Amino acid sequence: MLMTCKPYSLLGFVVGGILSCLGSAFAGSLDDTVRRAVAFYPSIPESSAARRATEAELDGASAAWGPKIDLEGSIGPHAVDRPASLSRDLNREWRGARQVGVTVRQTLFDGWTRENEIY
Repeated sequence: MLMTCKPYSLLGFVVGGILSCLGSAFAGSLDDTVRRAVAFYPSIPESSAARRATEAELDGASAAWGPKIDLEGSIGPHAVDRPASLSRDLNREWRGARQVGVTVRQTLFDGWTRENEIY
């Protein structure tokens, strides 16, 4: 029995063989091609920078959820003028004074302002 080969199946076989040879020849350079595309295509670094900026903004907005801590301090001369409550020799006398204060604030509800800044 004689086998006949149709022309389009033979063409497909030849094209497939050529493509498989070309694919194996260029397989090693695919990584290099992708690296070059990432390095030189302008929208890729641009979108990466935009993503980092968005993450930084989100971190800043998320900080609104945490407590606020204020530390205050003062040192220096201090004069008191209370003639009604201090004796004459203590009134208007300069003294050294120092003061330290810590304030911690946590917002419980702010009318959904923090949520709207984040989302």
